[in-house]
Amino acid sequence: MSTLQRLAAQRAQLLARAHAERAAIAHALEPVGAALRVADQGWSGMQWIRQQLERRPLAVGVAIAVALVMRPRRGLRLLRLGLGAWQFWRWARKALQ
Repeated sequence: MSTLQRLAAQRAQLLARAHAERAAIAHALEPVGAALRVADQGWSGMQWIRQQLERRPLAVGVAIAVALVMRPRRGLRLLRLGLGAWQFWRWARKALQ
């Protein structure tokens, strides 16, 4: 067996092993997939909200004001939640830099 044939056989073995390992990892991570999809959707929603705030700040402000007038308690709870999320975001960005 020539060196080139030996290397080709070794390469084929390594490729088969890599394929099997990828399949095992994918199978092991299946339960995490649903949680990651939910997190990804949440992240996409946050990006959409950020874009709306940048593009239409007046419309967003009017919508918030209407929501506060219609349901003050719920509005205050949402504002508190939003403030907490904003503070967490600032902390996380600072911690990750």
